[in-house]
Amino acid sequence: MGESMLIEGSANAVAFEQYIEKILTPAFSEGQIVLMDNLAAHKSVRVAEVIQSRGCQLLFFSELLARLLTH
Repeated sequence: MGESMLIEGSANAVAFEQYIEKILTPAFSEGQIVLMDNLAAHKSVRVAEVIQSRGCQLLFFSELLARLLTH
């Protein structure tokens, strides 16, 4: 298992943004692709900004599937 974070209560967009910014992305390397599902918390502008600021590309499963089906 990779980096994890324990929170009390349910996860929301703010909690996920903190996880991405403080815990997960510091371990990213430029050029990596980050693949996420379509959970609303994953689609916040801040999540995309943080991932892209590390030089990584953010893709969602639905986008990847569409790309694969058109090629």
